[in-house]
Amino acid sequence: MIISEKYNFIFVHIPKTAGLSVTDAFGKYGRPRGRTIWRSISRRMPYKESPSAAHFRVHEPASKMIAKLSRPVFDGFLSFSVVRNPFDHAVSHYEYMKQFRIKSTADKVGRMSFRDYLEYRMKPPIWNDTIFARMPDQSYYLTDAAGDLAVRRLVRFENLNAELEELSRDLKLPDFALRHVNKTKAGKKPMSSYYTDETADLVRKIYDRDFDLIGYSRDLPDFA
Repeated sequence: MIISEKYNFIFVHIPKTAGLSVTDAFGKYGRPRGRTIWRSISRRMPYKESPSAAHFRVHEPASKMIAKLSRPVFDGFLSFSVVRNPFDHAVSHYEYMKQFRIKSTADKVGRMSFRDYLEYRMKPPIWNDTIFARMPDQSYYLTDAAGDLAVRRLVRFENLNAELEELSRDLKLPDFALRHVNKTKAGKKPMSSYYTDETADLVRKIYDRDFDLIGYSRDLPDFA
């Protein structure tokens, strides 16, 4: 996530939606992250903090930012996120988890088929599961405590460069430059090879809210 008080924006970083590319391009306009033990503790404390003082995780959902900053303060920023077609996101997330930095998690997912992994994501998390492994839908990061959309601007991954360039102009960011980083190596398998009727239905269940909230079709895309 990025907070820029100077340029008045908040970036809500959903995993596997080009977040590192966005951070690479927009991060220089935000405040330094400056994590300390106290900031890590204060993030969990039930009191409000100013944008300059509050500490958030890289993938902090909007609901927790609102709880810490207050709704009026959060809404005073132009908040944005990058969103992705759920069928594409599910595959990218699966392949990423097979390369995850925690080796035990990567090995565990590496032994799973795509179908097995989707079923694994649907189970209740256990105490030592990383949120990356049991990631909820994209809407989890975009909504407030009532489940309503809280992030003001949704950038489509499928039209990433053009929409981020437009956003940078709206924010009047000087010397803006965008490059793509951290592309997951997915073994060069065709996207269509991941999908059967069963796996497509599992994705529809996991990402059910996304189809309505973000506006993607529940029909399996043509990956040709």
